[in-house]
Amino acid sequence: MSDVNDQRGENFSPLHLIESIIKRGDKYLVTDSSKEKVLGTHSSRGQALKQLAAIEASKARRGK
Repeated sequence: MSDVNDQRGENFSPLHLIESIIKRGDKYLVTDSSKEKVLGTHSSRGQALKQLAAIEASKARRGK
Protein backbone atom coordinates (compact mmCIF):
# COMPACT_ATOMS: atom_id res chain seq x y z
CA MET A 1 0.00 0.00 0.00
CA SER A 2 1.48 3.35 -0.96
CA ASP A 3 1.53 6.63 0.88
CA VAL A 4 -0.90 9.37 -0.17
CA ASN A 5 -0.49 13.14 -0.08
CA ASP A 6 -2.91 14.87 2.24
CA GLN A 7 -4.45 18.25 1.45
CA ARG A 8 -1.32 20.03 2.71
CA GLY A 9 0.90 18.02 0.36
CA GLU A 10 2.35 15.94 3.20
CA ASN A 11 2.58 12.16 3.04
CA PHE A 12 0.78 9.84 5.41
CA SER A 13 0.67 6.09 5.50
CA PRO A 14 -2.79 4.49 5.28
CA LEU A 15 -1.44 1.69 7.49
CA HIS A 16 -1.70 3.89 10.61
CA LEU A 17 -5.32 4.96 10.29
CA ILE A 18 -8.24 4.25 12.60
CA GLU A 19 -10.62 4.46 9.65
CA SER A 20 -10.53 1.77 6.98
CA ILE A 21 -11.55 0.97 3.42
CA ILE A 22 -13.80 -1.96 2.64
CA LYS A 23 -14.63 -3.09 -0.89
CA ARG A 24 -18.28 -4.00 -1.27
CA GLY A 25 -19.25 -5.02 -4.79
CA ASP A 26 -17.74 -2.41 -7.11
CA LYS A 27 -17.66 0.35 -4.44
CA TYR A 28 -15.06 1.29 -1.83
CA LEU A 29 -16.49 2.25 1.55
CA VAL A 30 -14.58 4.39 4.05
CA THR A 31 -15.62 3.24 7.53
CA ASP A 32 -14.92 4.19 11.12
CA SER A 33 -12.84 1.99 13.43
CA SER A 34 -15.83 -0.21 14.31
CA LYS A 35 -16.49 -0.75 10.59
CA GLU A 36 -20.16 -0.06 11.31
CA LYS A 37 -20.46 3.58 10.25
CA VAL A 38 -19.85 4.38 6.57
CA LEU A 39 -18.08 7.73 6.22
CA GLY A 40 -18.05 7.73 2.42
CA THR A 41 -18.67 5.61 -0.68
CA HIS A 42 -16.39 5.82 -3.72
CA SER A 43 -16.04 4.22 -7.13
CA SER A 44 -12.25 3.84 -6.82
CA ARG A 45 -9.75 3.01 -4.10
CA GLY A 46 -7.84 6.19 -4.96
CA GLN A 47 -10.87 8.33 -4.18
CA ALA A 48 -11.32 6.51 -0.86
CA LEU A 49 -7.66 7.11 0.00
CA LYS A 50 -8.11 10.81 -0.76
CA GLN A 51 -11.01 10.92 1.70
CA LEU A 52 -8.81 9.27 4.33
CA ALA A 53 -6.16 11.92 3.66
CA ALA A 54 -8.76 14.65 4.17
CA ILE A 55 -9.90 13.04 7.44
CA GLU A 56 -6.31 12.87 8.70
CA ALA A 57 -5.66 16.50 7.68
CA SER A 58 -8.76 17.56 9.59
CA LYS A 59 -7.61 15.63 12.67
CA ALA A 60 -4.18 17.29 12.46
CA ARG A 61 -5.75 20.76 12.27
CA ARG A 62 -7.84 19.97 15.35
CA GLY A 63 -4.81 18.56 17.17
CA LYS A 64 -6.07 14.97 17.43
